[in-house]
Amino acid sequence: MTKVIRVGLCDDHAVVRTGLRRIVDEEPDLEVVGEAGTAAEAVSVAHAVGLRGWFLRGEPGTAEDLVSCLAGTAAKDNPEDLAKLRRYLAQQVTWRSGDQWRALHDARHLLPG
Repeated sequence: MTKVIRVGLCDDHAVVRTGLRRIVDEEPDLEVVGEAGTAAEAVSVAHAVGLRGWFLRGEPGTAEDLVSCLAGTAAKDNPEDLAKLRRYLAQQVTWRSGDQWRALHDARHLLPG
């Protein structure tokens, strides 16, 4: 049995997300579990569905990878999203328990500004 890879889609254009979903839906070992239009939404969706960072290289992503990826997307798309992400990592993540949350909090220094 093939292991199914859970995928979250994030793009600020709904048409692009629809096209990506069609491509992913054709692959039997991929499953779309959430969509987002902004980096801030992507963080919420990833948390809600329990996504972990995996990249094309097939290795688990680190907190630094995730923060860098989100920062690049937020900075490109919307400075307000970047500010929201910065506040979330600085304030809300400290209330969460677990090593993964601590790693995200520690990786917040990668955010520009």
